[in-house]
Order: sequence, then structure tokens, then C-alpha cells
Amino acid sequence: MAIVHVVSNVPNVERYQPDACIDILWPCECYTVMLLASTYCELNFLESTVLQLCALGMKDKTQIKYLLGLEHELVEFICDKLEQMCLIDERMTISAEGITLLKKVKNHAVDVVTVNIYWNKITRQFLPMIIQPVTTQQCSSDNREKLTLSIGNTGQQKNITAYHLSSDNHSVAPMEQLTERSILNIIERFKRLNRKNSLLSNIRSHRYPSQSQQINIITEGKEVFIHCLAFIPKGDDKPMVCDGFFSSYDVDLTKAFKHEYDLIKILKKSKKKFASKTSKDLAQQKKQRINLQKHYQEITEEIASDSFDRSALEEKKTLYINSVYALIEKKFTTMALQYREAEWKDHFTSNVHQNGRVITEFARQLDFTLLEADEYNNTINNKLVNPLFLVKIGSINYLNLTQPEMKPALAMLLLSATLSEQHPFKVMAETYPDLFQRLAKLHHYRNSLSHGDLAILEHISKHEFSKIHQLFTSIIDDEDMDIFVEHTTQPKWLQDDTRFIHREQLLALFGHYLIERVDNAVLKLMEQALSSANSNDGRLRVNALTGALQQSLFIANTVLISSEHKPKPANQYLQIVKKRWGNFLPENLLKTAGNNIKRAANGVDSTLGANLIIYLAYESDHNSKVLKKSDSQLVNQIAKLIEIRGHGGAVIGQQTELDKLEQTTFKFIHFLIENYCD
Repeated sequence: MAIVHVVSNVPNVERYQPDACIDILWPCECYTVMLLASTYCELNFLESTVLQLCALGMKDKTQIKYLLGLEHELVEFICDKLEQMCLIDERMTISAEGITLLKKVKNHAVDVVTVNIYWNKITRQFLPMIIQPVTTQQCSSDNREKLTLSIGNTGQQKNITAYHLSSDNHSVAPMEQLTERSILNIIERFKRLNRKNSLLSNIRSHRYPSQSQQINIITEGKEVFIHCLAFIPKGDDKPMVCDGFFSSYDVDLTKAFKHEYDLIKILKKSKKKFASKTSKDLAQQKKQRINLQKHYQEITEEIASDSFDRSALEEKKTLYINSVYALIEKKFTTMALQYREAEWKDHFTSNVHQNGRVITEFARQLDFTLLEADEYNNTINNKLVNPLFLVKIGSINYLNLTQPEMKPALAMLLLSATLSEQHPFKVMAETYPDLFQRLAKLHHYRNSLSHGDLAILEHISKHEFSKIHQLFTSIIDDEDMDIFVEHTTQPKWLQDDTRFIHREQLLALFGHYLIERVDNAVLKLMEQALSSANSNDGRLRVNALTGALQQSLFIANTVLISSEHKPKPANQYLQIVKKRWGNFLPENLLKTAGNNIKRAANGVDSTLGANLIIYLAYESDHNSKVLKKSDSQLVNQIAKLIEIRGHGGAVIGQQTELDKLEQTTFKFIHFLIENYCD
């Protein structure tokens, strides 16, 4: 009987809308390390700056806004957070706790902490993780391929069957020694990853310095298994793997997992079972809708002649209202997860009333009607709508299909609708502007009934039940909401338009998952490149390709360039790139203006050549090797694209060359999306 040690952070991939999912245990070596860490990580840079201004006696938010060059909403958000942390009061006067925290910030307090570092035994590299020690779970198994373990908190545990991978059938490359230098590299990688995933994870970490400090390796590597999830996202057939810490898609783990042919077969078999279950669920939903239709007819036709009939009718009415509410709640939760905004925490706070004001503004921007007329025909606020928008930030964070909730789902949908060009709620606002007035009444009825207030049924007329039924049929329909959006917002001619065809081409090249992650401006430029591919003059195509790559590199650089990095002279960046990619660099890259390189190094969008140089200089050794292995001529090809772009004029007779450059550009953008867009 084998004893294995498992590290499980209960990974979750619901935001990827998986069609199939299996639990896997990834073999690693765990090292315990001691190093120095900053202990004043309660506030970020902007929050500590605003707090220092409050300490200096500045109490005018408008003055702070102009002084720091920030949006008014952001200043409001920061001040609300500082007030909730009891660092300032409502008059923006700093508290004793705030003064103590500022002293810590000024003294740059550091302390010795113990952390775990993991070596991936399959990919043969250290994970970009600096994690405070977690308790491993000891599991015994007679099966060499899988074992059963319990995950979750006490009282909410569940047993799962996980497949543990073996490192025997993979690379036999020698193990890299854990040294001070390698730990510093891991810290840099972890900072980038943590910055990208901080909004999607509950992981909190210290601030680890990037310089050589007191680093001591306490224990040698101990074999552990990291609990990860392999899944197939909705609308795709390619397996993906999330890491066991942030629950985010991991490129390296996915590439290694693709060698596990038997497990991929199990995953695809799981997808078939999921499809079968989905069909059964749809059949069950259809049956439920038929029953609700029957209940509605009985409610509107029946007349209660005695107390027994009255009691039966009340039961049918209660069941109908609860069922309609539950179905709409589940529908909206499904949509909210599909349209989930990664940076939603930037818009909400722990203050429910502040969230209510923000959500109300979102609804108004979409032109939903939130007001009603009183008995004197005066316009007043609908008192039932307001409670629908008072949502806790925790309920938005833990939104899931197993426990759907109306209020956080609506908050996420209204936010995403204000940021998306095409969204179901934009269609709903046009078709049903009084949606929230109707939902608010349904929410009020359902809450009253759940508290045993059957008297509320006496106030619901047959006409009101008719309006509830109309709401139900308009939202819970056999036709999927996305199709409803497409049919409503796109005329027939647009479906046959070439841009629609080119979007399908990009879907084939990048897959549904990656195409959803790509920046909208990059997506449009790639579509433009495809639409102009057959033109006699390649000028538009070249401009579109260079524009898409320039924007993609800029996005990657914003992740790669840490705020702690001090910009170097332009020549030093060129030397770094020469060292990594060979001493010979194309002449037009060597002639890139130093001022443009400086702009790119400072995190400002610059020319394609400057963005490329900064990217190649900051990219990790591992990713650089992957790029060189996939295309050793990558730098030369991009330099060629820059050369063709030149300074204007027609591009004639270079169709074959541009076809190759387009393939290289799209492949490079694919790599950048995988690693730096989420």
C-alpha cells in the first residue's frame, strides 16, 4: 500500500464553463525555504499614497483626484476601502491604526517567513509559486493510477477520485538545483503570476524582495502531489489544465498533460457523459416548464369555493412563484458566469449600499427603467428595485451554478453589459425596459413567501400573475439567450458578411477559449488582416498585422514589467536581446530609436520594434527557449514585417511573403494570449 502526500487548495474551473472535468494529482518536490519578506502588504501603492495625503490633513477628494491624476470614482473607491479598514473616518481624518500602518510603510518593515517552493517532476522546472506552508493530506492507495481523497472545509467535505500522474514516462532531464539565484527567479515569476490572478484567487502573499537577501533552504525536496483539474472548456474539444493554486489555465501543465493519452480518453468519455446529462437536464427543464404552464392555467382558471380549495390554490401559487424565481435565478447565474469580468473587484466594495449605487448606475446606463409613477402621476423611485441591487462582494466572489443567487448574478451581468459591445442585457433593455421593476416584484413575493407570509398572495391579482408569466416566458425560453441576442441584434446580411467568416477562421485558429481572452482591438485588427488578404495592395494587411502584434506585445509587457524594475539605457536592452537570440540582430531593430525603447521600458505603448525589444529582454528564459524552438527565425520575420511596413506607400507583389508573415504573426500572438491575457 502506497502513502502519498497531497496538497489541495480545492481548485475550481467554473469560470471556464467546462464540458468535462477530471481531478489529477501532479508529482512535485516540495522545498521549505526561509527568506525575508515585507510585512506591510495591507495596502497597495495608491491606497498608501491616499492614506499619506489624509495624514497630511488633505480631506478634499476632488483635490486628491487632481493631485494624483485619478478618476473620481477610483478616489471614492479607495477612500471607502480605507474607511472600511478603520484607517480613516468619514471626514477623512486618519485614525491611530492608520498612523501605525504608515509607520510600517515608511520603515519598510521586513520579517523572516517560511515558504514552500515546488519542483515539477514532469515538466522539470520550478513552479512560479512562493506559498506559505500548507498542511499536506496523507492518502493511502492500492491503485497505482488513482486514489480517493476528501477535499473542502470541515462540514463541507466531499470525496473525489483523482488520477495521480507518474514522472517515469516523461523527460529525464537532470533536476535543477535550488539556489539563491533560482529562488530570486521564482519570486519574479510569482509576482507576475500573482499580479495577473490576484482578482480571481483568495491567495494572499507577502511582498518578497527581488534582491539577494537572507535565503536559507531548510529542507530537501519531499515528494508531494498537487491537486489540479484537467478540463475541456465549453465549445472546444482540446484538454486544458489549471494549476493547483490560482485555479487558472496553465500552459506548461497543459502541454505536458497532452502526453497522457489514457487520461485524455477518460476526459473525453466524461464529456460524452456530460452531454448525455445535459440532454436529460434539458428534458427535465422542458417538463418543468410544461408543469409550470399547467399551474399557471389552473391559477388563472380555478375559483376557491371552500377552505380546502383555497389552501390547494395557495400551494399552487406559492410553488409557481418559487419555481419561476428559481429558474430565472439559475438562468441569470449561468449567463453571469459566461460573461464574468476578470477585474470585477475594481467596481465593487464591501459596502452593500455603495454597491447598490454602482449597480443602479449600470442599469441606468443601459436604459433600464427604474422609476415608477405614484397615485398622483409623479415619478418616484421604485422601492422594491433598490433591495435587488444591495449585493455583498463575497456573494459575487463565490457565484456558482450549484448555489445560484439572483442579486450577485444581476450585478455581474449589468457590469459586463456596460463593458461589452454585444450582450444579452443590452437586448433585454431594448425589449423589456421595465425588467427590473418586474423582477423586483417577483423578488418581493418570493421573499415574503419564503418567510411564511401567505397573506402576500391576496395582493397578487390574476393580471399580476399574467405579468409574472410573461416575464418567465421572455427569459426562460427554449431558444438560448445567445441565439436570441444574435437574431435580435444582427440582420441576416451581417451573418453572410466577410467579417463573420473571418471570425470563424480565427475561431478555428485560436479556439473559443483563447478568442474570448484576446483584446478586442487585437481581434479586430486580425479580422482586418484576413479581410484584406486578397487585395492587390498589401498595405492594409501589413498595417493590420503590425498593429495587432504591437498591441499584443504591449499587453504582455504590462504584465512582464514590474513596478520595481528600474529602466535601463536603451543599449543595455539591445545587448540582453543579442545575448539571448544570438549576436546578430536585424539592422532595423538595432536602429530602433532609444526614446521609443525608453517609452516601452516605462510601460508606455511604443513602436512595434521597441515593444518587441523590451518583450524579448524581459521574457523568462523558459519562454524564450520555447519561442526559439517553435520558430528560430521569429525575430528576423518580425523585423521583415517592420521593414515592409516602412513609412507608407503601396505593397505590391508580395502576397506569398505576406502569407508567411501572417502565419508567423498569428502564431506569435497565440503564444502571447496563452501566457499574458486573462
